[in-house]
Amino acid sequence: MALPNATEMVTAKQPQIRIIVLEKGEHLDTVVRRLEKGEFVRFHRGSSLLGVDVEVRTTLTGDEPLKWTTGTDHLAIYCQVECTRAGSFKYFFTADGKTCGSGYFLVMPALMVNGQRLPLDGVACQTHLTKLLGSFSNWEDRLRVSKESGYNMIHLTPIHELGVSNSSYSLSDHHALIQTIHEVTIPVIAPNRKSKALITSLS
Repeated sequence: MALPNATEMVTAKQPQIRIIVLEKGEHLDTVVRRLEKGEFVRFHRGSSLLGVDVEVRTTLTGDEPLKWTTGTDHLAIYCQVECTRAGSFKYFFTADGKTCGSGYFLVMPALMVNGQRLPLDGVACQTHLTKLLGSFSNWEDRLRVSKESGYNMIHLTPIHELGVSNSSYSLSDHHALIQTIHEVTIPVIAPNRKSKALITSLS
């Protein structure tokens, strides 16, 4: 009988499960539970909700309530949601049709670089004001300074046309590019008599 090789003997890593015990009237709006993508949030009834019809919803899963596992033991049954995408999400639940409690959980983003995960504290980001970068042909040289300085991420303000305040986030037209991105050509004007006299007097 052939023995399994080392690869076959390695078991897949089991996803982490974070348990939240629901209690009547408990609004944990100041508590945020941090999770990773692929982990599960599992909800259990607390002692104050035993024998009560409880529906749990999350902003991650939409309007439909989560499905409870089957069984008669309210301490054992649960409902859960998989953290499939990054973001901040709210959970809320009702008891016998009445709003009963809520809370939040945060799913951390996973940044991948060349197939390897980059920790969030490994991000060194620099913001550039698009309006100060000049014409597009000059961007590469100006952004190269950030790269050579050790930054691995660049954040640009909107490239849309700006309003009268010229604020980087005051947009006047979402379908037009910022004015400074275009190449500017300065026409050569032949000097007239007055300009020649002025140049002579200044020299």
